[in-house]
Amino acid sequence: MALLCADAAKLLNGAGADELEPDGFSLLELLVEAVTVYSPVFDLAGKTLRLDARCGTVEAFGVRNRVFRAVSNLLDNGLKHTSSRSVVSISCADVFNEFAITVSDDGPRLAEVPTVSPVTIETFIAAIRGGSDPSADFAPGTGLKFVSEIVAMHGGRSTVERNDRGGTKFTLIFPKG
Repeated sequence: MALLCADAAKLLNGAGADELEPDGFSLLELLVEAVTVYSPVFDLAGKTLRLDARCGTVEAFGVRNRVFRAVSNLLDNGLKHTSSRSVVSISCADVFNEFAITVSDDGPRLAEVPTVSPVTIETFIAAIRGGSDPSADFAPGTGLKFVSEIVAMHGGRSTVERNDRGGTKFTLIFPKG
């Protein structure tokens, strides 16, 4: 959320407009950067952040800054919603005409996450908000809504499901090029 506020401040001051232009970027480099930024924080919290980069040298096209913010939001959630000694994994996969970024953890399963198959992040947000005011600026799931909107802006989709390791798995799926 802090990164989102920093972006808003930049735009209000007229800076950073060029950071919003779509361009080609290395997905692997983006994930390595995210892990480099977040690993010390995970270490301080007594948690582990792992990178499994099976995507090789996928060249993604889009607004790199925004995709980084989406990944950062999911890593922030991994920090906030897991206990010490938890493992949060970030991975990427190159599948025919798409690439996927997955952030998963071995934390407690969320009751709102279905047991059968993945659901869209939007469906998950509606479930976690329950009776809260849907117009509230910082209702539960606000960061996830931001993630979902970034992925949609890039022509992709985002899902959440239960993880085989006992936690939650978020997947961001983007079309290639």
